[in-house]
Amino acid sequence: MTEMIDALKTADVNQITIINFIKEIKSKVNLSELPPGISARKIIEREVINALVKMIDPERQRWEPEKDKLNIVMMVGLQGSGKTTTCTKLGNYYKKRGWKVGLIAADTFRAGAREQLMQNAQHVNIPYYVDFVTED
Repeated sequence: MTEMIDALKTADVNQITIINFIKEIKSKVNLSELPPGISARKIIEREVINALVKMIDPERQRWEPEKDKLNIVMMVGLQGSGKTTTCTKLGNYYKKRGWKVGLIAADTFRAGAREQLMQNAQHVNIPYYVDFVTED
């Protein structure tokens, strides 16, 4: 349990969220009442997964872009996680469905990021904006 708490803290999860998460798991798992032959580890793993899914709230309506309205999507993530490629794939997905799509290169830190976005956008014929002058 301590390792889970440390992992959540390291991931900058809100303290109240961590407390509620741990309470949720503890309320569902009573190791003293487990029948013989049942793995305590499997029970704990199942409840951790259930609590994580509940934290994400699958009942919430997902965001849907609106036709004939400006919809802006910003991708944020770790270097090397595939944001540029995902943006191009997402843009191509909506372009094929009749949406007006454009990509803007905003990564000014990673070497080659702007060039990669430009090449990807050209490959699927999506308009793009890349500023090669600004270095901030």
